Order: sequence, then C-alpha cells, then structure tokens
Amino acid sequence: PFWLRHRLWSSSSGSRPPASCALVHAMAVAEEGAAPFPLLDITSDQTLQWCRTLPPPPEDFKDDVFICSYPKSGTTWLQHIVGSLVLRSRGSEGLDAEDGQAHVSKRTPFFEIDPHWAGPGELAPDIVDGHRRIGRRMFNSHLRWEMMPKHERARHIYVCRDGRDACCSFFHHLTSQRTKAGDRYVFEGDFPEFHEKWVSGRVEFGRWTDHLASWCSAGEDPRVLFLRYEDMVEDLRPCVRRIVDHLQLDLSDDDVEALLPTFSFSYMKSNIDKFQPISVSWKPGFAFVRKGQCGDHVSLYGEEEQAAYAAMVHGRFPEGLPAWARYEFPGTPQVGAK
Repeated sequence: PFWLRHRLWSSSSGSRPPASCALVHAMAVAEEGAAPFPLLDITSDQTLQWCRTLPPPPEDFKDDVFICSYPKSGTTWLQHIVGSLVLRSRGSEGLDAEDGQAHVSKRTPFFEIDPHWAGPGELAPDIVDGHRRIGRRMFNSHLRWEMMPKHERARHIYVCRDGRDACCSFFHHLTSQRTKAGDRYVFEGDFPEFHEKWVSGRVEFGRWTDHLASWCSAGEDPRVLFLRYEDMVEDLRPCVRRIVDHLQLDLSDDDVEALLPTFSFSYMKSNIDKFQPISVSWKPGFAFVRKGQCGDHVSLYGEEEQAAYAAMVHGRFPEGLPAWARYEFPGTPQVGAK
C-alpha cells in the first residue's frame, strides 16, 4: 500500500524514525492522517535528515537563501532572478565571466537531492566550491517548512502558483522526466489518472494544499518572503524590489532596471541551456520552459478535475486559502466528487 511504499512525514515533526521502527511509524502516521510526501528517486531519507539539520553558514558568508515552492510554481524563474540579483550586488569581486553565465543550478542547487551531500552537515565539494565563489549558500527546494533547517542565518522566499496550473505543468514535467535508472518516465499515464493521484497526495512532493498549509506555519516569520507567480507575471518589477529588500542587497533602481529584461520568459527560452535541469534526463524534445502563462489549466481540466480540486481545497482550507495565496476559492464540491 501507498503508506508503506513512500516516505512519510508528520506535519508536527520532521524527525526520522530508526530503520527498525519504520513499519510501525508508517502505520502510525497513516492512522493519524498525516500528509503523504512521496519523493523522487534521487532523494533519500538520510538526505532529508541532513537537510533539516544543516548548520549555519560560515561566519564570512552572507545569510543562506532558500528558494522554496511546490513544484512547477516558478522555481527556476525565481532561481534565475535571485541568483542574478545576488551576483549583481557583489560586482566582479572574486568572480569571472563564467560565473555570470553559469547554469542556474550552479548558483542555486537543488537542496534535497543525494548527489549534493557528502555527509551530515557537509555539502558535496562542487556545491561548496560554488557557494564559496559567491560568498553565500543558495538553494532551491520543494521541501515543506518543517523539513527545512531552522538556524537563524537563513532567508526564505516561497513562491506559490494556482494549484491547477501547477498540476498541469507538473504532469507535463513528470511525463517527460526519466527515472534515475533511465528505463522509463516518472509518470506514465493520462492526465485524469495523474490528477487523481495528485489530489490524493500520491504524486512526488504530495498535495499542493498540504504544501501551502505547511508554509502557513512560517506566515509570521520575518525570514520568509511570500510571492505569487501570478503577481510576478503581471508586474515583475515590484516583486523584484521586494526580493532585493528581503535579502538586503545593495542594489539601486538602475541595477534592477538593467536586469529586468533578462528575467523575461523570452530570454529564458532563448538561453534554455542555462535553465533546463541537469540533475535528471529528459524525453527528447521536451521544453522545460514552456509557456509561463496563468490559467493554462483550462486545456486539461474537466468537470471531474474541477470538482476534485474543489474538494481538496475545501478539505484543507475550510475557511479559505491563506492571505499570501490569493486564489479564487472554488465553489462547494458536489456530493460524490472525488
């Protein structure tokens, strides 16, 4: 059964049980109704433990930066923006032309994948070298709030997106991403099947609503900045200014204006080699930077999917979505909706 096949995390604890207790723990969590959190095959339970207990950065480093999101919510876009702003704020000190043209994952590597760790509290040598060149540790992550390190020298930026759009983009993503073994794709099936798994939390990284609910716990934490993908699409400039202020970067309005053209989707599509994820392999012809549009779920969502989405949202947020996730609250689901 699902609860025994996938890693499970309680919303009240980030701890990992001893291996000898794993079966009992899985059954207990299932009975408590904890939110499921399946992982890609490039992340282990051990790595999750190391993520949660990451110590503060070296004294000569700036505060850590974590770019956080549910998958397909604008993560790569935000990685590019944050990385570019941080490099601009540093000027040319200790950097060369290669740093300015580096792949986005070199600046902000994927936090929770096994190859990026060497041991407890110890990142892989190439990750350490990249951070040393910039003078700051920066990561991207799809972990929930309770799974993140809690040291004080950290800044988090959480970007959210309409769950339906994120779901559709995730479907295109996982049907094009090869497994670690390379013998198949992470998901093989049609969209109705994927959506059914998505609303039940049986897709990698669990339910969209559970992810938002987890980060609600950080709603009053000054280390966390919340952004909406839709606001970034509508008017990016004020969002970038909020990022600059949150990270306390020494950048002028002229600096921001000079960078804004490079934050467009057209720029990213024309420089796709800097943005296509390099930690996994892909179906030939897959376009990682697809449309960058809002409301694109209408092309895949039918009445059943809308009803299932409404039931999921109402089940997790009966009083409405959090203020930083200002999305249309779906109508009351019909009786019998999945």
